[in-house]
Amino acid sequence: MISFWDAKQTTYKRLFKTYPQVTNLWRDDENEKPITAIIEHYEKHGSRWILTDSETEKVNHIFYYNTVDPNASAFFRNLGGYERTTCSYTRAGYIPTECISISPDRENKTVRKFVF
Repeated sequence: MISFWDAKQTTYKRLFKTYPQVTNLWRDDENEKPITAIIEHYEKHGSRWILTDSETEKVNHIFYYNTVDPNASAFFRNLGGYERTTCSYTRAGYIPTECISISPDRENKTVRKFVF
C-alpha cells in the first residue's frame, strides 16, 4: 500500500501543487468510496449536445485524483482533445468538482461531476 507522502512525492506531485486542498480527500483505505461521481455522455447532433447516457457511482480518492490530475489533462490535450476542470467550494475545500472532456473528433463529450 502506498502512503500519502510517497504518493505526494511521486505520482500526484503536480496535482497536489495545483489543487493543494485535495489532500483532504486522502484515505488510508483505498476501498473506501466516499465520493459520488455522476458521469454523463453526450453526442453531437448538428450544433447541439444530446445526452445519451448517464450513470452515478461511488468512487474512491484514487479514481478522483486520476481524473482531475493536470498531467492527465495535458496528455489528452496533446492528443487533440479538450479538457476543462472546474473548481468550486465544498466541505473539503476549494477543489475540482467537474471535468469536461471532448474527444479529438469533437463528436463525443463526457462530463464528470463529483459530489462530496
